[in-house]
Formats: sequence, structure tokens, C-alpha cells
Amino acid sequence: MLSAEAGLYDTWNNRVKLSFTNQPSGPLTNFPVLITLSTNVPGFRYADFTNAATGGDLRFADANGMTALNYEIEKWDTNAASYVWVQVPLLSSSNDFIYAYWGKDITAAPCTTNGAVWTDGYAAVWHLGDSVSPALDSTANNNIGAFNKWWTGSMLASNEWQLETTVGGSDNIPAFNVMIGTNKYSAADTAAITTGQWYPITGVRSGTNLFLYLNGQQRAKTSGVTGAVNNVGRDLYLGYFPQTPTLSPRAQIDEARVSLVARSSNWVYACYQNQKSNSTFVAYGTTARIELSALPPSNIGATSVRMNVRVDWFGSVEAPSVYFCWDDADKGIFGGTSAWGHVNFVGASWSEGQSFSNDVTILLSGSNYSYRCYATNSASEIWSGPQALRTIALASVTNTGAVVLGPSTVSLRGTVLDTGGELPNVSFL
Repeated sequence: MLSAEAGLYDTWNNRVKLSFTNQPSGPLTNFPVLITLSTNVPGFRYADFTNAATGGDLRFADANGMTALNYEIEKWDTNAASYVWVQVPLLSSSNDFIYAYWGKDITAAPCTTNGAVWTDGYAAVWHLGDSVSPALDSTANNNIGAFNKWWTGSMLASNEWQLETTVGGSDNIPAFNVMIGTNKYSAADTAAITTGQWYPITGVRSGTNLFLYLNGQQRAKTSGVTGAVNNVGRDLYLGYFPQTPTLSPRAQIDEARVSLVARSSNWVYACYQNQKSNSTFVAYGTTARIELSALPPSNIGATSVRMNVRVDWFGSVEAPSVYFCWDDADKGIFGGTSAWGHVNFVGASWSEGQSFSNDVTILLSGSNYSYRCYATNSASEIWSGPQALRTIALASVTNTGAVVLGPSTVSLRGTVLDTGGELPNVSFL
């Protein structure tokens, strides 16, 4: 008998395994991973979504399928690629993976709109792919984005953070500056960036140190930073420096984030790899979908029945192993196969569309039974719906004795205890 519990989304029709093969050194917790869904996923089809227009039936779960993961759909495009951010609880090795599911008549999960993906220290996240203005903040803070240069001081050289793509206005040297009172601390690159290319630029203050990262790599570090920036009630400018507009970046900006915690070098590098080289950071498995139909029972007898099933589809992976699970009542799917009193393995050599049966001969007459089928292969698992049946009841009688009526006449007597559902033919032999 199998003993695995049913996962949260085992009744979803489609599943794909998402592995994280390009790991930075050191574990990352609650890391937002960008998932791209399109023809990059073997076997992926928008037509398999129940809510294809919005992706409302999309779900994610951890490796054991028992814990739902927070996710946010940044862009959903049934004619091209769709972009989804998933909060992965732990990334620690190249063996880590999660699952995506779809194909269920259900609406979108609350996490898609409540900022749950961006709860681990994020103050604001602007994807900047919105067609609305001002830009939308994906965190629960609902900051209004005007666009990754920061400026929070009410006057120059007062209290501000600056993430720059130019130091003097005529160069292309990125830098990260902190102004505390009249003291300026700067971590600037020693080389210019090339125009016409995308660069992820990150500035981090950790204690008394400033770090500048470019393409996920540390490019500058400054120590000895003391004091706190007083940015309470100040505006945050992205892409514009109001005091000196010539220092504003002359560039497109995408995916602007502000964190309340100092991100580690591992975190910064993972962000770069995930967004710059998504197909190397995330390994997309083959979309797995087992379609299984429990068919009505046949050959119902007093103590036997033929249970029937059809394997409709299992995609490009191997044929599934199929089990008939039966009991005196429907035990559902959430207790796994161990919840059923009887589990019969019927093989794994099936063709798509093939029907087959399981003959059971140890039933009780006149009794109710239910059965489901469970199928599993290396990429997916699924339960069928239930089928119910009642075995034929046997008529039963009892001999109540004979009554002597005369020297040569007796009355033979008996009582019908159970008709078996219809009037029986009774004979005395």
C-alpha cells in the first residue's frame, strides 16, 4: 500500500517542476524568484488553464506539495511570455525545487494582490512594466512611484541616499552615496558602464560599510560610515535628481526596489542571475499532466464487481503506475492511499486512451462500495473522481419447520428473511 499524503494541488490537471540549479554560495530565505511561463517550458499551453485569460488557477507549492507559496503575476500574456514572482522559502543547494500547478476551476489566490511575496524586508517594489501612472508598488505598503536613483533629502548635502549612473554628469560611472549632515560617503566604480546595455545596479549600506554592486558583483566598498540618514517624511525620486537634473540618469529603468534590510552579496548575485539569466537560474521541467477517468463499474454481482478506469493522457513522460483504491465509502484524496482499506496495483504499461479493469471478488452481498483510481509517474500524480456501487443482495430464507396436518399430509413452512431487492422464487425440495 502506498502511504504518501495527497498534496494541496493534486487535483490540478497540470504540474511542472521548477529547479534552481545555479545557486549562489550561502542560503537565501523567502527569496522572490522570477518564473517565466511560455514555450520555454516543454509542453506548456495556455489552453490548459481553466482561467486562461488571467491565470487565476495558477498555484505554486514547495517540494513536497504540502505548502502553498506566495506568488505575484507581474505580467500575463497568453500570446507571449508571462512573468510571475514566487517567494521561495529556502534556496540552499542545486537540489532545491518547487512545483507550479494549473488547470482547476478556481479564482486567483489572495497573495497575488496583497504583497505577500515581498514581505521579507522590502519597503517598495516597482516592476515598472505597468501601463498606468503612477507606477504600482507590489508590496503591501502601496507606495506611489513617480522612477534607480534615490534622493531623499530636502536640500543638497543634508540627508539623502543616492544610487547614480553618473558621478559628474558627463561620465557613465555608477556610484552609491550616502549624505549624513555635511558628510558624504561614496562607493563609486572605477570604470564606466557601456551605453545601450542593461545593468542591474545595487547599493547596500551594512553597518559602517557601503557597497556598490554591478551585474551582481561587488564593484566598490567604502568603510567608516557613521550616523543615520534622516529620511522620515522625505520624497523618494527614481530616475530624477531635482536639485541637479543633469545628474539624473539618461536611461530606461526596470525593477526598482527599496529594502529595509542590508542585502547580502549572495542575495544581490541571485537577483542578478535570476533576472539576467533566468533560464540558467531556473530549470524548467516538462509540463506533466495525467488525465485519468474512473469509469462506471460493470459485472456487478453479489460478491464481485469489475472496476473500470481509463488513462486519457500523460504527456511526454512515462506511462503512470495506476492503483485502484476501494472501500465501503469514499475516503477522498487528502488522506492519501493509506486512507483506503484496499489498494490494488494494476500496472504501468498503458497507452493513452486505454481502458482497463480490476476484478474484485471478496465483497459482501447487498453492500455499498466506492472506488477511485490513483495514478503517478516521475512528473505528476492525480486522483480520479469517485464511482459508487452496491452489490446484489442474496435472498435468504429460514426453515421454520413442518406441521402435521393428517396421517399423510404435512405443511412445509419457511420465512423469507431478505428478498434481495426483488420477489424471489421459492421452492421446497
